[in-house]
Amino acid sequence: MKPSAVLDVRRLEMSGGRTVMDRVSESLLNEFSTERGLTHLPEDKRFENFVTFITVGQHYTETFDTEELLVGTAAGIDAIAVIL
Repeated sequence: MKPSAVLDVRRLEMSGGRTVMDRVSESLLNEFSTERGLTHLPEDKRFENFVTFITVGQHYTETFDTEELLVGTAAGIDAIAVIL
C-alpha cells in the first residue's frame, strides 16, 4: 500500500469513517448552510446543496432553490439542471 493510502485510511479512522474536509471548504459550507437554513441537514446533504449552488450559479444568475435540483438517491448523481 502506498504511504498516501495509509495516511488516508488513518484519517478516516480518526474521523469516525467520514471524509475529512479542509478548513476553508468546511467554513464555506457552514456559512452557506447557515445563510440557507440548512444546518439541520447532515453534512453530506448540505454539501450536495452547496456544490449544486456553486455549479449552477456559475451559469444561472437568477434565484433558485437547490433542493429542487437534487435528485435524491440516484447513484453517482446528486443534482441535475437544464438551463435554456
